Amino acid sequence: MIKVEKLRTGRHFNLFSWLYSVYALAWAMVLLFLLFPFAVFFVLSKNKQAGANSFYEVCHSFARFWFVVTCIKYEQIHEGAVSEDFAPCYIYIANHRSYIDILLMLASMRKPYRPLGKQEMATIPLFGFFYRRFVVTVDRDNGISRSKSFIDLKGVLDQKLSVFIFPEGTFNESENPLSRFYSGPFQLALKKSINIRPVVFVDSLDRMHFSNIFAMRPGICRAVFLEEINIDDYLPGKLSELKEDVYARMNQVLRKYNNYYEYNE
Repeated sequence: MIKVEKLRTGRHFNLFSWLYSVYALAWAMVLLFLLFPFAVFFVLSKNKQAGANSFYEVCHSFARFWFVVTCIKYEQIHEGAVSEDFAPCYIYIANHRSYIDILLMLASMRKPYRPLGKQEMATIPLFGFFYRRFVVTVDRDNGISRSKSFIDLKGVLDQKLSVFIFPEGTFNESENPLSRFYSGPFQLALKKSINIRPVVFVDSLDRMHFSNIFAMRPGICRAVFLEEINIDDYLPGKLSELKEDVYARMNQVLRKYNNYYEYNE
């Protein structure tokens, strides 16, 4: 379990943290504004797939720049063999604690990919118009929406593009390193015989607390890429075993890199 005081960090007012948060969020808004003409250009491009790939390359550069100007040291760690240059695509699985995880995803990913995102974001005026064109959307409380997103993700993989999914579905606000995983990403991996690459964002809670966007702090922000999981080892249809193994590996890495997790054994 996580120490209770860690969960409460974002609930106490701190002047430095508030001022820093305003500064960091202001930079995020500036970069979002500068991103707008790129989004328009790529939406109007004739080759939609190439346009979306280029859009995410711009997002990658902007996210890296944001980490620099906000004095957050982004660090990427690879555990195990790195074979991404040889695999056409992966299903990337990441934990989710904070809004900063989105920027970590953008800063971490270089191969062409599409993320799975909440459908409610698509209802935001103007922003939603572009969101629907660059993100596979899902309403996890709606069975029809889940089925459609599953089909859409299969279509992305058929185009030899990777997908990026937060299997917890929303912020993990529990005392545990990870909350419960949905089965969809693992069903997708088994259905399409695509290897899984777990990614662990180990410092999100320290940089931006889930309860308060004005409780940000500078420091290190690490993205740990775990060794890929060979889906052939789980065929045919070992869904529960696959999900449990991915959960266990990610849980172990979170405990390895963070000293505020307490074992409850």
